[in-house]
Amino acid sequence: MVEGRIGHVGERSARTYLDFVARGADGLTVMVPKRTWRMMRARGLSAASLEGRRVRVRGILEVWRGPTLEATADAIEVLGEPDRREAEPVGERELRR
Repeated sequence: MVEGRIGHVGERSARTYLDFVARGADGLTVMVPKRTWRMMRARGLSAASLEGRRVRVRGILEVWRGPTLEATADAIEVLGEPDRREAEPVGERELRR
């Protein structure tokens, strides 16, 4: 299991790469196959929404041009961040203003 911030997202025809480092740097990469990525998109995740976000990923670590995890749809968890404002539901009090 790894946890960190996605520094770069690369989309290719067969898979999407989630890098825990800036583009061109050496570090951990999570590979998401195209079929898995379609399931993740159906759940509301996009590559653009993951870049810069903190995530937790479960998988088996392999060495393939550097440390790599191949992820399933259930293996990626986007973590809440106290410094990032999320949209809050509008309450009845705000509707009266």
